[in-house]
Amino acid sequence: MLICLSDNYMETKAFIVADEVVPGAQNKAVINGVFDVVFAKSFPAMHKSLATFFAFEGKNKKYKYELFLKYKGNRMKITETEFDKNNKQHKVISKINNLPFPNEGEYIFEVDLDKKLVASASIEVRKI
Repeated sequence: MLICLSDNYMETKAFIVADEVVPGAQNKAVINGVFDVVFAKSFPAMHKSLATFFAFEGKNKKYKYELFLKYKGNRMKITETEFDKNNKQHKVISKINNLPFPNEGEYIFEVDLDKKLVASASIEVRKI
């Protein structure tokens, strides 16, 4: 499930979880291997490498971006950055290595912009 939020100063355009996201020419991104299920032989499990892609439109100003992974109410910060947005649409690519999954179940990636939840995407982690 994907949830994108907007308000009077910004609008989420996309939030995607994939194997790889590569910045492309002309303000484009190449997104490979979009998924919403991870299979593991045992737990705890670890995903070797993945990426998230977040795009939004909003006022030109400084923003604080934070990416979290939530599982059973516990929210773990994965990464954060601050940036100045100076064009119509801004994109944030987060590359994540060795992401732990302690148990099977639903995990939710959440994006906060200026301490406000603006997008989320869930993935299911299953035992094979």
